[in-house]
Amino acid sequence: MERHSLYLRQTVAFILGGGRGQRLYPLTKFRAKPAVPFAGNYRLIDIPVSNCIHSGIHKIYIMTQFQSASLNRHIMQTYKLDFFREGFVDILASELSFNPEESGFSEGTADAVRKGLKHIENQGFQKAYVLILAGDQLYRMDYRKILERHLHKKVKVTIAVLPIKKGDAGRFGVVQVSNGMVKGFLEKPQAADIPPSWYEGEANNFLYGSMGIYIFDLDFLKEILYKHPEWQDFGKEVLPSLIHAGEEVAAYEYHGYWEDIGTIRSFHQAHMELVGENSAFTLYEADWPFFFKPRFLPPSRFYKAHIENSLISDGVVIRGAEVSRSIIGIRTLLDKGVKVEESVIMGADYFTIEKGRKTGFQCVIGEGTIIRRAIIDKNCQIGRGVRIVNERNILYEEGEWYSIVDGIVVIPKNTIVPDGAII
Repeated sequence: MERHSLYLRQTVAFILGGGRGQRLYPLTKFRAKPAVPFAGNYRLIDIPVSNCIHSGIHKIYIMTQFQSASLNRHIMQTYKLDFFREGFVDILASELSFNPEESGFSEGTADAVRKGLKHIENQGFQKAYVLILAGDQLYRMDYRKILERHLHKKVKVTIAVLPIKKGDAGRFGVVQVSNGMVKGFLEKPQAADIPPSWYEGEANNFLYGSMGIYIFDLDFLKEILYKHPEWQDFGKEVLPSLIHAGEEVAAYEYHGYWEDIGTIRSFHQAHMELVGENSAFTLYEADWPFFFKPRFLPPSRFYKAHIENSLISDGVVIRGAEVSRSIIGIRTLLDKGVKVEESVIMGADYFTIEKGRKTGFQCVIGEGTIIRRAIIDKNCQIGRGVRIVNERNILYEEGEWYSIVDGIVVIPKNTIVPDGAII
């Protein structure tokens, strides 16, 4: 890819922050979806931004419109590219214009990019490319490879695709691929709507799904989005319309771990896969680490603790507690007799400095508390003898200080759970 270094310098990444993030509620109650904490140390946005930096793409815009304050703060505190890279990581928030017909809010992925294109006008590009990414996916990808595919095929659009099972078709844009080119596109189709010729493999047991990762020639992208203001979404309108009109669209086939972290279930499942002994995805890649905000926290301390198959972040104190198949986030205190199983505890944004507070921890799991198959958001105080175990096996319920989604108990950010509470 050295010979394509000029093209990399002329590639701009748009990372889409998504809408209200209702499927990840209540984790999105106070923050944008890409700002949701992940794996103890990170936020979801760190995944695509890190992939961009490793791939040599240093002009990065993040598109937001809902609850963006914490995301803005995280980006400003984490990504400070030096002067010599000619790069940046900037937030593009929804904004009003003088056009009375525009609400300022984006109506879909294509509409978000359309409104962001004006920010890359007049940057002196001779031949520019736009890489479009999602802000809520977990994977490692060298974007130089998809750019190389795009240049080799001499097309104006390239889509990243991966093999998916028949039963997963309803989650994806399903793509028909022939000789490396996309011949058809159906957005989240029913199985009965997929033509038999689209199935692949010796037993016709898999399909190709769109990853929501695209490269466009900048001039072409501007042309089609400005010409068709009614096209709001890439999967629903832009790509099917282009393919139907005969536009040549290349496919870049990706083989590796990929997961859309769009629901409470997928968020919890992705964490459980991380702590597995033979996980399909790992955070421990020396040549491709994910970046996160430096916090200068002390090492974690364990006193008579029992820990199995778990991830423990910095600044954690575990004394006389048991932790199994769980993630314990930064600045967390687990007290005596606590049992945590198959859970995600996000930790705290800060240590407390109030007088009279013995622990100094904002995230405290009180003595004798049991937490099983749950997600505890940041800055939560869980009292003594609490049972967060979904004893009634409820799938969905909204309580005063908790939510149950897909059978997983979620304690929202800044919640105080009283002693002896049972969920």
